[in-house]
Parts: sequence; C-alpha cells; structure tokens
Amino acid sequence: MIETRLVAPGNTSKEKSRIDYDYVLMTHDVLCDAFEKLDAIIHDVARRKDVRVIDASQQITGKDELFANHIHLNEQGSEALANVVAAEFAKILREGKGR
Repeated sequence: MIETRLVAPGNTSKEKSRIDYDYVLMTHDVLCDAFEKLDAIIHDVARRKDVRVIDASQQITGKDELFANHIHLNEQGSEALANVVAAEFAKILREGKGR
C-alpha cells in the first residue's frame, strides 16, 4: 500500500506549519520528492512481483482535515483509509482473483 501523508506538493502555508521538517531534516520540496520516489519504488516492485498495490495516497494525501500531524491519520482519516482498503478488497473479491 502506498503510504498516506499530509505532505503534498500543493500544501498551504498552514499545512506546512504542521510538518516537522526538523525531524526529517528535509525541505518541503525534498520531502515531496522523497515520497514520490518511494511510491515509484513500491509500484515498480509490485509490478515485478505481480502483486496489486493499494494506492490510498491518491485519495487521502494532502487533506489536512484527515491528519493528526504530518504523517499520522486522525479518526476521520483512519475511517477514510479503511474505506479505501475495503473498496479495494471488494474489487478483488468481485474479480475473483488475488491480484
């Protein structure tokens, strides 16, 4: 699964103030680039291993109201993530295959 996070290229100043850049020792642009590269690696490995990737990031990343801090979801975010995962599992079951 692709990790969700508050960190996104279009973050507002308010959202950026919630990101602990001192902890990760990166600027906003470098952190966004690092996440993009990690996501690409996950997709590449999944493709080579012939496994499905749940990309929850597309639906949740960057949505301030879903995060307790820059990386951890709050209750609303956890529910949103559970819904994304459940929808993907339902799709897998409908297709009748494990990938």
